[in-house]
Amino acid sequence: MKEKRVEIYVDQEKMYALTTDSKGRHFLEVACGGIAVENVVLPLTAEEFQRYNKEGKDFLGHLAGEVRADRTKYSGRIIG
Repeated sequence: MKEKRVEIYVDQEKMYALTTDSKGRHFLEVACGGIAVENVVLPLTAEEFQRYNKEGKDFLGHLAGEVRADRTKYSGRIIG
């Protein structure tokens, strides 16, 4: 059964969301594509979450842009 995630922050302009699950894991959900949009879900590493805590939403926007530009770079981590 797919675990439900709760939104912490949503940036509609940059088309991403930071979510968490009941186990305290954090995920970046990025809308990717052109005509056909796919929601890519990427668990944040401890280092990425630490950078988010330090740099805030700017880091998430940057990471979302990287995922959108070349999601194959993150293909081993994408869970949805």
